[in-house]
Parts: sequence; C-alpha cells; structure tokens
Amino acid sequence: MSLVKLNAQVAEAKIDTNSILLGDQINLKLKFQIPKEFNYTFPFFNDTIAKSIEIIETGKIDTLIQGNDLVLTQNYIITSFDSGFHVIKPFIFNYFSDGDTVSQIAETEPLLLEVKKVAIDETLDIKDIKDIMNAPLTFAEIWPYLLGVVILALVVYLIIYYLRKRKKQQPLFKTKAVPIAPHIEALKALEELKLKKLWQTNLIKQYYTELTDIIRIYLEKTTAVNAMEMTSDDIILALHETDTEKELISDLSKVFRLSDLVKFAKFMPLASEHDYCFKKCESYVMLTSKKSEEAYKKLLLESEQKEIISEEIEPEKDIKPEIDENKN
Repeated sequence: MSLVKLNAQVAEAKIDTNSILLGDQINLKLKFQIPKEFNYTFPFFNDTIAKSIEIIETGKIDTLIQGNDLVLTQNYIITSFDSGFHVIKPFIFNYFSDGDTVSQIAETEPLLLEVKKVAIDETLDIKDIKDIMNAPLTFAEIWPYLLGVVILALVVYLIIYYLRKRKKQQPLFKTKAVPIAPHIEALKALEELKLKKLWQTNLIKQYYTELTDIIRIYLEKTTAVNAMEMTSDDIILALHETDTEKELISDLSKVFRLSDLVKFAKFMPLASEHDYCFKKCESYVMLTSKKSEEAYKKLLLESEQKEIISEEIEPEKDIKPEIDENKN
C-alpha cells in the first residue's frame, strides 16, 4: 500500500497482495481525498496499468462526503501473464480550486508486484492426455431445438386451420360486426343524400323516396313503429301512440304528405320545400338521438349475446346417411 498526503489532499493506492501466480486476478484500489471546494481529475487507463499488467475490469468512481472532504474511490481487477517483478508507477491526481490558473498534483507511491510461475516437478513422468469427458446438456444448448419444435408445430397447426377454413369457405379470421348507433347511421345517410343533389338535377321523386326511406328505417330502429311496411298515414298514427313529441310528429307528417304528393300525384314542390323537408328530417333525428342511444345499447347487447351463442354452439358436422346393405 502507498499513501501520500499533501496539505489536505490524500492520494492512496493499494493492492490485495504483492505476490501472485501467472494469471491470478487481484484488486487494485485507488483513493483520493480532497476538500469539497476543489475540482479534480482522476487517472484514466485503457487496457493496462503497466507494460505487463492488464486490466480485467474497471469499476466506477464512487463518491463519499466525509465532513468537509470529498472521498473518491475506484477499483480495478488486474492480472499479469509475464513472470517477474513489475513496478506499478505512481498514480497522479490533478486538483485545483476555482480561479486557479495552474492545477496541483497529488500522487501515490509506486507499487511492486511479483508474478510467479506455476511450479512444475520435472522428475515426474509425463501423463497421458485424458479422454474427452461427456458434459451434461444445459438448457442453453437444448432451447434452440425446443423453439424449433414449437415453431414447426405452430406452422402445421396454421396450415391445417387454413385448409379447414378453405374447405368450409370460411374467412381465416372472424371479424366482429360493430353496430352503428341509429342516429349516426341516419345522419350519415342524409349527408350522402345531400351530396347526390337529386332534386337539383330534377330527380325529385327519387329524392323524396330516399329521404323518407331514411326516416322509415330510423323509426324502425328507435321506436316500435314498423315504418317500412306502413303507409304515411299509418306511420303518423302509430307515432301518436309513442312518447314522441307532437311537434316532431307534425313536422314528419308534412314531410310524408309532400312526399306522397310527389310520388303519386306528380306534384312539383318549390326548391325551398325540398330544403325544408331535408332540414325537418335532419332535425327529427338529432332531437330524438336519446332514443337512438337506448336502441344502440340494445343492439350492442344483442350482438354480444349472439356472439357468445355462436361460440358455444359448434357447427354441425356433415352426417352421411347410413346405407342398410340388407335392403335391396
């Protein structure tokens, strides 16, 4: 061990032992203690400490505050494969305080390391080389084969799965159909109808047919009214039996009445009336969206129940009729 103290600075280097055999590994510990207000630089090495002394592992620099001092330590694991006496030169630490133009130096005392050869008794007979020993298999050697078996089994399963689906003309992966809220569906359909510009191109009858069909479908999904199978008057009467607001029923009644005049009496409404009917239908859907949300929750529940039932019930296998060979 070596120790040098300059003022309040302490530079220290020590090794576990001063004598080792070729290839043995020992610890080399560096320690540097300075006041906390000082700046410093630690010695740095690449692969070797000295010409014949190699670094196996370099530890990190640990810092410890001890009163007003800063204690810095670093550990190296070193070895040597060259027999003889080896000198480890002093380790140099630079330190300086703020405002200094020149750094000061603290260094350790040199160390001496003896590396001995392994003792060989040359009087003994030369022994035969031992046979190769069978080492037990480790998991690291087996796991690539296990992984290969798992991958092969997965590939075989996917091929069989694909062939079965192909034979039954079924898609490889099931896609879950997510219901759309009735009011969202109706508003989307109204927007698509608007973009078609049917009445603007003189397709008046088609415009009113599609407009009222959107509302009929919406009514079926949000009320107990079987609108697609009813006449306009029957729809209005049925709506009066629901909790629909009277004003909304009155608006729809005007739309259906005008639609019937166009489809059956070849009536030609004004452009403002086309827009009026569209806005009334759109307004009805938006104002009854609460009913639509309730219907949507019911659709989701029914969809989930159907999915559970379809998963629990396996498809029936093809059963070939047995042929009674005794019958002629």
